[in-house]
Amino acid sequence: MGWALLNNLAAFLTFQVFYVRQKKSLGSSSDCDDDEADSDDLACSGCGSDREWCQCESILSSFHSASAALVQLGCLECLAAGALSRIVHSRVDRHVLDTCTGSFTVHHLPGLEEWLEAVVVGWMRLVYAEVGGGGAHMGRSVEGLGRRLRNHLYETYAKARIDQVLQIKRSKLRLIVLY
Repeated sequence: MGWALLNNLAAFLTFQVFYVRQKKSLGSSSDCDDDEADSDDLACSGCGSDREWCQCESILSSFHSASAALVQLGCLECLAAGALSRIVHSRVDRHVLDTCTGSFTVHHLPGLEEWLEAVVVGWMRLVYAEVGGGGAHMGRSVEGLGRRLRNHLYETYAKARIDQVLQIKRSKLRLIVLY
């Protein structure tokens, strides 16, 4: 139980740091080193530390070193795959809902696909491909994972849109019943 909790925490924190850093490249103004993000917020949005004591670089470096050691031991996949999968699925779900909720007239799929490739698959490349030396096996693993994540994104997007349509129908039915 202790190892699983530590593994989940490390993977979550590393993804958070990577996510915040990638937001800037996708057009958002917040970044862990960006002073204009929220002047009232003194905490880094990546690591949660005070901005002047930001630990993002250290977190990424430590996670990268630990992942490299697990690759050398041949146990990255068996020890970390479950935690990584849970985190990325959760983040995809949350991002899709945050992006689509309340917005019925905009087609969000191209932006979601771009986000998935840049942020989620980018992070998985960092964890698997770069740590594994970028070998063909690791590259195929990340490609396969990317396909599964795109399918998960599409399922989540479809469910979110269907839920929105059903909410509209329910609210119209309530109005009809009230009159």
